[in-house]
Amino acid sequence: MTPDLESNATAPAGGQPLGEAVRDIIATLKDAGIDDNEAKATGRLIVEDFLGIDQVKLITSSERVLLPETVANLRAITSRVATGEPVQYVLGKARFMGRTFVVNPSVLIPRPETAMLVDMAIEFADDRSELRVLDLCTGSGCIAVSLAAALKFPDVTAIDISEKALEVAEQNAALNKVKVRFLKDDVLAMTSEFTDEYNLPVNKFDIITCNPPYIAEWEKDSVDKNVLDHEPHYALFVEGSDPALFFKRVAELAGDCLAPGGRLFFEIDPGRREIIQKAIEYFGLRDVEILRDFNGIYRFAIGTKNI
Repeated sequence: MTPDLESNATAPAGGQPLGEAVRDIIATLKDAGIDDNEAKATGRLIVEDFLGIDQVKLITSSERVLLPETVANLRAITSRVATGEPVQYVLGKARFMGRTFVVNPSVLIPRPETAMLVDMAIEFADDRSELRVLDLCTGSGCIAVSLAAALKFPDVTAIDISEKALEVAEQNAALNKVKVRFLKDDVLAMTSEFTDEYNLPVNKFDIITCNPPYIAEWEKDSVDKNVLDHEPHYALFVEGSDPALFFKRVAELAGDCLAPGGRLFFEIDPGRREIIQKAIEYFGLRDVEILRDFNGIYRFAIGTKNI
């Protein structure tokens, strides 16, 4: 039994049965304008995460009584979420590909679509071992850490410009018990000689992944308000007049740094897929494909280095 629950069904002053608390949380979220299904999912997530219980325990313990301080804490969390703060930031963690990742406003919240990118890289790796992986614009490290966990004895390097993001990524590697080499650098300023600069053991990578910033400053009005108000702008928006700037730069790096037969995996801006495809092809990659996500949106680009 979790210490946040009393074993009796009589609520002490300020206490509340678990099932009733869940219903109150969901009602508060719905009153804030959150969609019914999202409110239910978020409400259950708040309770399960805070109490450290699973969905089955949530159902079977519905008559158990929450301690008063627990009720107060759950209400405080719910109030923050009801104002639009992402629940993952409030809880300080997010689930991604079956693993727990630390998140805070220094990094983007891992998206389900990004898991498809990781799956593509895993499928490409097949059963090969000791592959050399480079993850650019790593953020929380969700891609790099997931690949380090899924592949056989990989050598994984992850790069980001933000020191705060790298601190989060390092926590996630430790939390998930994997080895990733994290480096602070500006992808836009990097040259193909960066492996020499950092004394890396290899100069050619088998897999390069990247989920870069790709929203132009003038497109801010199209971004969901919760994202705009809370998630890091450096990871969302591209400064200057060319929103495809990161795609072009990473495609150039991939052309230089991929091993023969190695593959680039991009998460892309669907509205600029033709420009991105041309950039990947221009820098010498072949068999370029633009692929849809599970919502039918063009979300990924892949290209392979000539053998």
